[in-house]
Amino acid sequence: MTQSPMKSRLAFLDLTRFVLALSIMLFHFRNFAPGLSELNEKVSHFPANNLLKFFYVSGDFAVPMFWAISGAMITYTYQNNDSSFRNFFVNRFARLYPLHIVTLVIVSIIQIYSRNQYDTFLIYDGNNWRSFLLHLLFLPGFSTSAALGFNAPIWSVSVELFTYLVYGALCIRFKVTAIKFAILNFFVTQFIFLVSGRHPVFLCLSYFCLGIIAYEMRKLSPQKNIALVIFCVLSSCLLGRPSVLVIVTLVVVFFNIKLSSQLNVKKDNSVLLRKIEKITGELGNLTYGIYLWHIPIQMLLVIVLRAADIEINDNSLTPILFSWLVFTILASWLSLRWFERRLKAMIINRLSS
Repeated sequence: MTQSPMKSRLAFLDLTRFVLALSIMLFHFRNFAPGLSELNEKVSHFPANNLLKFFYVSGDFAVPMFWAISGAMITYTYQNNDSSFRNFFVNRFARLYPLHIVTLVIVSIIQIYSRNQYDTFLIYDGNNWRSFLLHLLFLPGFSTSAALGFNAPIWSVSVELFTYLVYGALCIRFKVTAIKFAILNFFVTQFIFLVSGRHPVFLCLSYFCLGIIAYEMRKLSPQKNIALVIFCVLSSCLLGRPSVLVIVTLVVVFFNIKLSSQLNVKKDNSVLLRKIEKITGELGNLTYGIYLWHIPIQMLLVIVLRAADIEINDNSLTPILFSWLVFTILASWLSLRWFERRLKAMIINRLSS
């Protein structure tokens, strides 16, 4: 997500976001796999299996980590900021919605072609008018069937947009402090998990709050930090369910923020550190594009492979993975440079107060 131009980047968080985006891609590489029934059997055929197996099998861990990093970065950007709730939400909407609509249209065209050409949809089957309407309204995360249709990964962004609404209303409109917002909502979401299950909307809010807590921990005493960690772990154990990812998320986000802060202090006296910040910032800016472009490009590659009568097997999987990564990153860079930034600026200029 974007940051205020008046603030330094959080370089290590930017780099982590880029790695997490690639993790999601590797998790979805299974969509290229031969028709094998067992996941472990599929993964055994994948490129660099010994090195990348964790990401092929469990790369979706990146989704809650993304939510947590968003919580930290949003707090960093808007804390002590005089932005209005309207401007805050317009900024978030302008960053997320335009590319979503573009990729939704592209995936829709691809699925219509696939249905007519092969009598089947590609990758995701939940492609109907109801699902399309929910995607159009940026609500696929609120429906299980819609979350498995069209450009499916957008479901996690749609529930994050709801979290932005909650955060903006309380922390920006009514000036609730970020740490109070985070502690209260994290506890409430764990209680909701106990009563009604782990709905994606509340799961997103939970990890978003974890990111805020990790961000706020940087300026607290070690004793208070330990107390916050114990609170988060006990809440998830007693009310929700134990999750190693809760501890991992807190640790990863906290130390990324600490390292980023140290880099920001030292960068003014180092050309190298300023270059590192610039490079990691560009990589961080690519993450949303990678997240939304990798499925459409995967679909297009499947169609090209079928048209060229190229069999997907052990010999072809490596060049397929390399091509997919290159084309996705290139598409993300081009759309960011020539489309996303320009349309975001236009929307903000027209809708901001």
